[in-house]
This record gives sequence, structure tokens and C-alpha cells, in this order.
Amino acid sequence: MAVLNLTEARIRELPLGSGIHRDTQVKGLMVICHKTTKSYACQGDVRRNGRHIRTVRAKIDRVDRIGLREARNKAKALMSQIQSGIDPTDGPEETAITLERAMEAHIEEKPLRQRSEEGYRYHLNHYLKHWRKKAVADISRQMVRDLYAEMKRKNGNTTAGSVMRTLRAVINTAMRIDETLTGNPVAALHVPSNKRRKVAPLDIPDWWERVMRLKPQRRDLHVAMLLTGARRSSILQIKRRMLTLSGAF
Repeated sequence: MAVLNLTEARIRELPLGSGIHRDTQVKGLMVICHKTTKSYACQGDVRRNGRHIRTVRAKIDRVDRIGLREARNKAKALMSQIQSGIDPTDGPEETAITLERAMEAHIEEKPLRQRSEEGYRYHLNHYLKHWRKKAVADISRQMVRDLYAEMKRKNGNTTAGSVMRTLRAVINTAMRIDETLTGNPVAALHVPSNKRRKVAPLDIPDWWERVMRLKPQRRDLHVAMLLTGARRSSILQIKRRMLTLSGAF
């Protein structure tokens, strides 16, 4: 755990995954460098009648969302509560954690790939948009069953199952944050795993002969997918300058 006189420039230079860096100017303020994000937090000891109750750490916000000055002001306010014997992470606020807030916490906790994070956010903003501001505690098993049935009818089994797995994971994160949540309503569902597609063996000589008769751009696309194993969407994102830098050309 490093102790630094934090500045905006020093925070930008802190490497991801390097852990906790405490501020010398404001007691309790720290920057936590996770694997994919950096966030401000405040940590202190709650004491009552001279007795140590617990050590608490309160999240402030991500570094890319607020500046150092604002983070220091918020840390001072939090430390004032902590030194008064108040636990800022306790109380009724946590019992009303929303699905949207739980999603943000889940994404920050998990080292998700960009594509996975985009998928989670798409599920929240598209299929779960009416529940975004809803308290997780207010989501019942029957609500989940009804949504699952409706999605299977409108969007198909694969999409419905994927959204339910997202919802289950996010609520599990909410339960770790808010100990008053005693169960996950998605656990009442049986969400089958996606079936693996069966692909017939490829007759390479016949395939090669057919591909060589295509136009050059389409021919090269198919050959690149075969030789690399990459998806079509991934191949189409490759720029010529990337191939030059990698030494391919």
C-alpha cells in the first residue's frame, strides 16, 4: 500500500491492478487501481465510546467521473461521519440499492472484457429498462417468472436465458453489498444453458475450390477466417495499418 501526495497527473500514471494508494493530504482518501478501472474510496475506523467498532471503506466514485478536488471534499465529509461514530456504508440507503447501481458495482468488481460489459449494459438498457431504477429488494420471483416467459415468447429462448443469467449475476453482487437481501429471485427459474451448435466437417479441397472462384475481397475474407479462426465481425474490424504494424505485410 503506497502513500502519495496525490495529483491528477500521478493518478493518471498509476498502473491498473497496482492496488491501493493513499493520499497524504486528506486522511482516509485512497485511489484503488483495479484490473480495469481506478476509483476513489475512503477508509476509516468507526469508534463509539472509545471502542473500535469496525473499519469501513466507502466508495466515492470512479476516477474518470470526478476530479481529485471533489473526491477530497467527499472524503472529508465521509471521514467526519466516521469519526463521529457513524458508519456511512450502513443504514437504509443500502436496503434500497437499485438494479442500475448493482450493475455498476458488478461491472467494477469483475474483470469483464469490453464485449461482455457492453452486453451487460445492453441487457439493462434494452430488456430490463423498466427495472433500472427499481430496488433489487422489490424484484419478486413472480416478476422474474413473468419477464422470462414474456421474453421467451417475444425474443426467443437464447436471448431470454442470457438476460436472466445477467440479472442473476447482478443480483448476486447486490446481495454481497446489501446483507438485508436474503435471496436471489432468479434462483427460482430453471435457465437452460445454450446448446452447442453442431457443425458438419469441412471438405477443405471442395471449400477451397469454391472460395477461389469468388471475388478477391470475399475470397480473402473467407481465407482469413479459415486461417485465423476469427469471427467475421472481428476480421472486418482489422485495419490495414494494424497488419503493417504487426509485420503481416
